[in-house]
Amino acid sequence: SLCKNANKQYKYDVYIVYTNGLSYPYFEKFWHKFEKYKNITLHFCNILDLYNKYCDEKSFYQVGRIPAVGSYRLFLSKIFDGEKILYLDSGDIIVNKDVAEFFNLELKNNIIAAVKDFVFPRIDFKNTVLDKDMLSPFLQKVGYNDYGNYINSGVLLINLKEYNKCFDGFLKCMYEKSSNMDQDILNYVIPKSRILFLSTAYNFQIGSVDLVEKFDKEYAEFYKKSNLKN
Repeated sequence: SLCKNANKQYKYDVYIVYTNGLSYPYFEKFWHKFEKYKNITLHFCNILDLYNKYCDEKSFYQVGRIPAVGSYRLFLSKIFDGEKILYLDSGDIIVNKDVAEFFNLELKNNIIAAVKDFVFPRIDFKNTVLDKDMLSPFLQKVGYNDYGNYINSGVLLINLKEYNKCFDGFLKCMYEKSSNMDQDILNYVIPKSRILFLSTAYNFQIGSVDLVEKFDKEYAEFYKKSNLKN
C-alpha cells in the first residue's frame, strides 16, 4: 500500500530493520514486490551487532502479542543518519496516501510527531476497574500518570538528532517489566512538550473499532468516512 500510493515524482528509500531469522525466500518476496517501483529503493538493515552491543536476553520484557522486534525503533538514531525518518510498524499498517506528505511535516524542535493511543487517553482511571495487565508495571513503578497524552508508537515521524538525545533514557528502561514494551518507554522518556500531536488520520487504530462509537465521535466519523470496514 505504501508503494501504490507513492508519488512518482519523488524518490523513496524503504528500510526493513531486522536481526536474524529471515530466510532468502523472505527477502526474495519483498524484492519482487518492490522491483516494479523504479522510484523506490528497498534496503534490508541487519542490526544484530548493534542490538547485542546494548542488549542481552533479559532486555525488553516480552509481551505475548508484541514481538521483541518492536523494540528496534528505540535504536533508530543509532542506525540512520540524516534529519528525520518516518517509522511504520510492519505487518499491520495500511497506507492510504502518499507518505511524502507526512514525511515533509515540519517537526521544528519536537522530538517526534505521533498520534495519541485510542485506549489509554479515554480511560477514567479514578472510576474504572482495570484488568491487571492493562497498566504497565513499569509505568506504575515510575509514577507515570499522563495517560491523557499517551501516544501509540506504531507510526512515528522522528527528529533523529533530538531522538538520539533520549537514547540513554531508553537504555535505562530496557530491563523493566512493561505491558507495552518500547511504547511505554517512549511515553515515559520523551517529554510531552516535545511531541507534535497529530490527527487520528495519521494513525487510525482499527483494532479498537469496537470502542469507537462509545468513546470518541472524531474516531467514529473518520471510521465511517474512510470505509475501513471494507
